[in-house]
Amino acid sequence: MLLVLNNDTLAYVLARCCPFYTALNTSLTCMGMRQRFLASTNPKLLLAYASRFGWKAVAHYVLLHTDIDPNATLPHCLFVSLPYPKYSRAFKIPFTLACYYGHAAVVQRMLDAGADPNTGGLQMAVENGEVAVVRTLLADKRTDPNQYRNEGDLKSVLTNGRTPASHAIARDQDACARLLLPRTDLTVSAIRHRLMYELVPKGKVALLRLLIRRATRQLPRRTKRQKRMRLTLNVQVSWISSVIRHNHAAMMTFLLEDPHIELPVRWSRWISCHKLDECARVLARHCSNLAQRILRYAVLRDNLDFVQFLITTCHVDPALHDNDAYCLALRRGHRSIATYLARDARVRKFLGKLL
Repeated sequence: MLLVLNNDTLAYVLARCCPFYTALNTSLTCMGMRQRFLASTNPKLLLAYASRFGWKAVAHYVLLHTDIDPNATLPHCLFVSLPYPKYSRAFKIPFTLACYYGHAAVVQRMLDAGADPNTGGLQMAVENGEVAVVRTLLADKRTDPNQYRNEGDLKSVLTNGRTPASHAIARDQDACARLLLPRTDLTVSAIRHRLMYELVPKGKVALLRLLIRRATRQLPRRTKRQKRMRLTLNVQVSWISSVIRHNHAAMMTFLLEDPHIELPVRWSRWISCHKLDECARVLARHCSNLAQRILRYAVLRDNLDFVQFLITTCHVDPALHDNDAYCLALRRGHRSIATYLARDARVRKFLGKLL
């Protein structure tokens, strides 16, 4: 059977199956074959392949000899596998396609050709964790790192209303987040709240310190002689519960000790600690009312080491609430804990009053 291939089909076959074409892309002269092949092939298809496979020379040729817009939607990107169906439109744009696959050289060439960097390229680079592309985009003066959209456009589909910095934190791309946080406008309370929503439950203390340091510097001064306005970051109870549930002891310590963090009023009443881990130790050191509840739970779990820690280190009074801890240990049959509590002078004093 005779198979007839035109130039576009041949370009597809070479791009998918022939490593020689990739080597041919890097060669400047090959007896005129490369120039004739590029000149006779659909330039839109070539730009799509150059964006997908990182062919800088091919992208340079197409952008130099044609007037194709790198931000225009092309119908020839059908060969691209779509890992996320909702990003199908972004994968049909050469610029965002090159950003997603991390081809910084191709992205730079498209920026030089007039590509708009604020069409979702930054979000696509963050999505795949391409630090080099993020650096390239931030180096362009036209790039806006504060793209906070709620409309039904492409950038809103990519970020769900998040800024690129919060999108990087949500995708656990910490390297990209460190590049984006200093360029993010942290004077807007909605952006700060979204970043806190992503940072606190995941226990990212280093990024939260960077956020506080940058936000403090960005706050305006009332007058030239006065100090900067005080930064206050509100934390929700659900975030604290998530920190305790995932045992982020370092984050819990930071929330309790940092002066810029403002916890909800009577937040400890709504917190339940059902794990005797490092986070429970942090809570017991800082909150006396929580320490009493944790002592009761430690007695229920027959954890003598934790009971000793609460009484000796956190100075919890085991005789409070009518000697509840000692009575609970007797009812549960935890003899080791009951013997240890009976040695405490406060418990003996309470038992002496009963007798």
